[in-house]
Amino acid sequence: MKTFLAIIFLLSSPLLLADQNDPRLPELFEQLKAAENSRDAGMIEIRIWDIWGEHSDPEIAEMMFFAQDELSGNQYGAAIQAFTAIIELAPDFSEAWNMRATTHYLLGNYRESEADIMRTLELEPNHFGALSGLGQVYVSTEQFYDARSALRRAIQVNPTMPGVIANLEALQRYFNATAI
Repeated sequence: MKTFLAIIFLLSSPLLLADQNDPRLPELFEQLKAAENSRDAGMIEIRIWDIWGEHSDPEIAEMMFFAQDELSGNQYGAAIQAFTAIIELAPDFSEAWNMRATTHYLLGNYRESEADIMRTLELEPNHFGALSGLGQVYVSTEQFYDARSALRRAIQVNPTMPGVIANLEALQRYFNATAI
């Protein structure tokens, strides 16, 4: 009986379901769109980021922790290697792709960053972080119309992102100033 209960507990554990396919995400995205202020939205964002970062395989979870530690320590080469190793083991884990995209962006590898973002968005179309990052890649490569499009998509998913809103406003000022 104890073994049976343990199996039921493990099968119902949210960690086993966690990543971009987690069944909690659709409701959280609806709550995010309906959030009345940035504080409430921020709390929902944290829950979404936590789910995206979870993985059911303890080895992958440990590798992700190590890779993020490398990234936060500005060890970008090691971070790229670590995220690549995760992607090789778990190619459908969108957050590994997203984090490698971020690392590529920080290195100025914009094409690689864009490619990883596109894969992230194939796996998780609502990844507002990836959409925001795509906007940043496009700004960095002076593709301003594409940047505006990506940032607008991010705001459709997560309407209260202050950085994205500020970037959209800056792009609009640019378009207004350069209009013929």
